[in-house]
Amino acid sequence: WGKLNFEQISQHIESVLSIDVTSARRTLYRDLEELVSEGLLTESRFSPDGSEITDYDQELHKNTVCHWSIANQENSTLGARILENHGGQILTSQRIKQHVRLTLGKPGGGLLNDDKMRLYFSLGNDFVALELTKSHFPYTLLFSRTPNPTEPPVDFATLEQSLGKRLILLSLPIPSISTIKTAGKLGHCHLSIETETHFSVEDHQSTNGTKVAPITRTLALDRIKKASVSGNSTLTSTSFESMDQQAPWIEVSPKKAISIEIPAIISVSKSFQAILI
Repeated sequence: WGKLNFEQISQHIESVLSIDVTSARRTLYRDLEELVSEGLLTESRFSPDGSEITDYDQELHKNTVCHWSIANQENSTLGARILENHGGQILTSQRIKQHVRLTLGKPGGGLLNDDKMRLYFSLGNDFVALELTKSHFPYTLLFSRTPNPTEPPVDFATLEQSLGKRLILLSLPIPSISTIKTAGKLGHCHLSIETETHFSVEDHQSTNGTKVAPITRTLALDRIKKASVSGNSTLTSTSFESMDQQAPWIEVSPKKAISIEIPAIISVSKSFQAILI
């Protein structure tokens, strides 16, 4: 997996085709605009501070950032196939999707990269990391159960109206996690990650509840390193049976957000735990 910005793409074209960067940019813009007009791509414009421009005017908005997406995949996320292989799904708001990705955890890998915050969890035999770029806080992370085939698909735009347009939806194929209901229930719970040191968590009147436990960085790294070697065996519910002695669980009351220090363990229902660090 990889991604390039517009500057890197145009420079690569210049080196391969032996044309100057200016000509390459003009060619790229022309082709992208043509694909948009044909409905094969969609485009979204943002101001330099990340605010979406809904009424873009070429004459008025001179300094903008444009995101192009394949039609009907505007909220796709880099690495999404990892979840899809397990029957899960991840959707991300367009204004933050460049700063969010899923990766498979590796032994000792990525732990010293100060530019990323990570949510580590196990799914099947895969050890997974959801990476968030620290320089682009805030993020809202919503947990929900993957809809059954008979249930209506997720309306991501409606979720953004309730939780904002810096949203990541993590849908997991775990029966004990509460799902999104058409009557307005917003999944199981959500995290609001504002800074490197704290986040808030709110339970959405879920069936099986939400718990959190602040832990030391040393303990967090120890758990992660063991899990990255052995797969899911050290990030299952049984691995936290002794957590009360190391960092007592805090029960999250429905509809009452609480602030928690990072790193922490998040228990979403009885069957899914993750470490945020």
